[in-house]
Amino acid sequence: MTACSSCLKWGAAVFIAAIAVLAMYKDHPTVQVTLMRFFRDVSRARSHARLYGNEAALSVFTSDDVTQLRQTLSEAPNVIFSPEELAQLDGSEGKPIYLSVAGRVYDVSSNRKTYGPKGTYHSLAAKDASRALALGCMSKRCLVSSLEGLTEKQLKELDRWVDFFDKHDKYHCVGRLQADDVVEQAVDAALKQDEFGLKMGGLTHTKLAERLAKGEKRESALLAVAEGTLLDGFKLHSRERMADAVSAFESGLMLLVEADPSQDEGAATALALLKGKLLMACATATMHQKHFADAMGYLKKAVHVLQGLEGDQACRLTATAYADLGILLKSVEDPDSHSVLKLAHRIYEQCPDVLEVPHVIGWLRTAHMLAKNKELTQADLDTLLKVVARFDDQRVQRMFDTVAATAAL
Repeated sequence: MTACSSCLKWGAAVFIAAIAVLAMYKDHPTVQVTLMRFFRDVSRARSHARLYGNEAALSVFTSDDVTQLRQTLSEAPNVIFSPEELAQLDGSEGKPIYLSVAGRVYDVSSNRKTYGPKGTYHSLAAKDASRALALGCMSKRCLVSSLEGLTEKQLKELDRWVDFFDKHDKYHCVGRLQADDVVEQAVDAALKQDEFGLKMGGLTHTKLAERLAKGEKRESALLAVAEGTLLDGFKLHSRERMADAVSAFESGLMLLVEADPSQDEGAATALALLKGKLLMACATATMHQKHFADAMGYLKKAVHVLQGLEGDQACRLTATAYADLGILLKSVEDPDSHSVLKLAHRIYEQCPDVLEVPHVIGWLRTAHMLAKNKELTQADLDTLLKVVARFDDQRVQRMFDTVAATAAL
């Protein structure tokens, strides 16, 4: 009990110290955005606790999935505000204070201290605040009715702000913004995302037709265009456009379905390697989206494609896939976890020279989970020990010691 109390005191002290440091730099733009979002989520947690219970309140901080938030929004009254009408409702001369978020208009008059003429966030009053809140930017250039160019991460922030205003006990939805409002843009953005995959598919086939017209062999042309989709997907990934990145990778996979490796023996291995890379890229992007079950599916397909291939590159890719599976098995329950470990043993034993620390760490994570379930055999431990002995790395050694101790319990 004393130890627990001590931990709580230390935790409180660290929290207070963190807040104090943030307060010192409160005028820095990044700190302002961080604080604004933190207190927003504290308010959201209270609202969720009031409406749905304490467990729902905790999910505000622990879950990155915001898609369900849209399904719990209150019904907006059938009142349409033009941008000109909204612009008049800024709290001056006793007027109410309205603002718009994602096409929904909210009455925030109850908090004049914040949104009134002298308030911290008065710049949001009487305006479409969607872009500004999604970006965490209060400047005039951000206070425009447009979602153009926002990343998936920024659109998730917008969803959290809508949830904040909609479930607040003192703010109320009073209608919608008319015509070219941000809701239409959001719908268009969603449609464009679906269309993106179709456009990528059309573009890749256009590139393929151009190469074939120049006399290039079909299998060689397919590989070259599919390799291009891999690079396109990585560019989209770097811009945090994860859904579009997956569409790019999948368009490459669709191209490779058309390949017939029996027509070109040299292309068979290259085809399998590229397919494995595309599947693993899909897994990485979906992991960033926290779609762990989908990522698991992509990785299993990658392993299936890569198994049996010879060469260091194939071994390294397969080992990386197993390492990622080991990480995912902490988040997704999977009945094949033991067979995954068994296959990993075989792959790692075949490729001792290409193993790197991340591969072994992923493998040890899987082994630890199996040890907790009493599914790790002495033969498994012996194999692990042989691999761990090849590395002079304290993290690997500590993890192996943990696995061995867990297996002995």
